[in-house]
Amino acid sequence: RMADLGRGAFVFVRPDDSADDALEAFRSWVTLPYLTDLSIDWGALPVADLSPDKLRDLGSGQTLTVVGRYLSAGEGSVVIRGKLGGRYWEQTVRVVLPERQADSAALSAVWARGRIEDLLRDGGATLESVKAEVIALGLAYRLMSPYTSFVAVDDSRVVNALSPMKAIARDQA
Repeated sequence: RMADLGRGAFVFVRPDDSADDALEAFRSWVTLPYLTDLSIDWGALPVADLSPDKLRDLGSGQTLTVVGRYLSAGEGSVVIRGKLGGRYWEQTVRVVLPERQADSAALSAVWARGRIEDLLRDGGATLESVKAEVIALGLAYRLMSPYTSFVAVDDSRVVNALSPMKAIARDQA
């Protein structure tokens, strides 16, 4: 989390990995970033609630993931800018945002979970407006949060004509 907040990098070392190899890879990312000062220009595309707010520098072989949502269908060009080896760099990507996408439920939940984390992390956990938005997101996307939880309730009714109480009463009669 500290790496995310500080626009830094981290490396995860599994028990069966070499810590020295991981440290060397980490050192090369940190000391010689490949792309720096990254920014994204979404043009006229109707996007909102993007995370992370500040893009981190990238080392060779690293990827950048930006999660957000779009408010309506559209298409346009997204321009990614930064510095490559200290020189200005730019790449344009054509993007189509469909009206509906059938298999996007999992992505919606990823966005909502990230949005909840951002809201709570930014120190607004005590604000009523933040609490209300976290509750709304938790309910809409069926996510647990500090203000929402879910309990499975089986409201089906089982009827047993020979319940234990009826059986006892019949045997005593």
